Amino acid sequence: MKRLLLHLPAMVVGLLTGRLLSTGIRPRDGKPQPTLFSVTTGPSHQLAEEAGGAWQSLLMNRAPLAKAPEGDSEIDKRWSEISRANVKSPVRGRLELELARSTLPVEQLGWEAMTGEGDSGGDRPRDWLAGREEMLARLGKEHPQRALSQVNGLARGKKSQLIDQQSLSGLRRRVFREWLRTDPKSALAEAGSNAFSGITRGQNLQALMEEWSRLDPAAASVALATLPESGPGYARKDFAATLVRQWHGKDPAAARQWAQTQADPALRESMQTLIDELDATDPAAKAAVLLAAPDHGGGKLAGALGEWLSGDPAAALTKLSAIPAGDRFWANEAADAALWWAMDSRGTLTPEQYLEILSTIPAGPPREAFLKGLASYGASNDIPFAVRILSEMAEGRPREEAVGMLTELWMRKDPVKTSEWLAALPADATSRHHGVARFAENLAPDDPARAAAWAATLPDGFWQKESVVKAVLEQWRAKDPAAAAAWAGEVTHK
Repeated sequence: MKRLLLHLPAMVVGLLTGRLLSTGIRPRDGKPQPTLFSVTTGPSHQLAEEAGGAWQSLLMNRAPLAKAPEGDSEIDKRWSEISRANVKSPVRGRLELELARSTLPVEQLGWEAMTGEGDSGGDRPRDWLAGREEMLARLGKEHPQRALSQVNGLARGKKSQLIDQQSLSGLRRRVFREWLRTDPKSALAEAGSNAFSGITRGQNLQALMEEWSRLDPAAASVALATLPESGPGYARKDFAATLVRQWHGKDPAAARQWAQTQADPALRESMQTLIDELDATDPAAKAAVLLAAPDHGGGKLAGALGEWLSGDPAAALTKLSAIPAGDRFWANEAADAALWWAMDSRGTLTPEQYLEILSTIPAGPPREAFLKGLASYGASNDIPFAVRILSEMAEGRPREEAVGMLTELWMRKDPVKTSEWLAALPADATSRHHGVARFAENLAPDDPARAAAWAATLPDGFWQKESVVKAVLEQWRAKDPAAAAAWAGEVTHK
């Protein structure tokens, strides 16, 4: 805040003061307001009044607001006090708008201090962001370019860790919502400006397309065609999908017609698939659409299949059994589909019931992929469930990955039982070696000697042994260099 007043020209300070005074903020009894050091915490209405007086005094007298060495100024402390009291003062709202209208960078507006010292969790960040959203909406009606600059400044500020990407996206959309209603051409030009980094430009364009697609999808489709085919921060397929989703909700026929007229074959096919998916009324229909797509729809397919398997497993498995064993579905989506199936059916089926349903699938990659997905669910939610499913899996990469995952998650809860389970696995099984490697690496920070004993059981030909031994040695050297050196000698001359 200090830098704000040091950089504002005297005339601007006078204008701000005049505006504040014209809205009824005057020194009490014509006397100078107390300094910030003398103001104490009181009821909310008193805090609001005192805050208004303090701001007025600062603006009139251009009092210095230098940051203290520890990083806090008195004005920061006052704003923290007001924020913790949750004061909704008209004084505060008017001042925020006046500051935002200025040409100062966001870090000189004092916003970050308004989060308060105790606002690192709970509802406070959301309350604070809600206030910024309203202020930016007001500013966006008058100076949208400045409002967008404020949002990008918040993303780079010292309190940026309090603002998740979803919240920042909401702020950007709010700015563009106002801007598009008055000057969509300028909004588009600013969003795609090369003055922004690739990441920021992509975020701006995504927010703009979301809002424009809600307000006027036909106009948004024309704008989309003017953007470059590719470039930093630009993803035509993502922006087109945003457009189609919004347009389909307003006018499905118009959305489909637009998709069918796209010159780019890949974009045309992708958008037509998306519209077919949006037209689908149940998981079976949605899964059928996604399975027919060249890329299978990725995570969306797993979710749709999970719902279908939960509702009608026999029909879903009949459909899936027709997919060739070499299809990429079995390597990329099948395990996720089984995971979603278990999550959607949480608690309603036992491991034996799942295995009975899967008995219709013959031994081979498809069955192993489903078992891997079920084991992944059990590793995070039900250890005995995971152990039972793993007992049905054949040696191979799916089992190796499943054993490694279960080991890492289980040992965080019960390392003793995890070690007993690993010890009971066949000593020559590659899947056991994967589990031991995970166990040794995760045990090393707490008990490197015991981790070394486990690492020593790995066969010399196992591809992870060298990296596991190195990880254990690093942890052991930090605790007991002599013991680590002795073990390293044993491993080297073994």
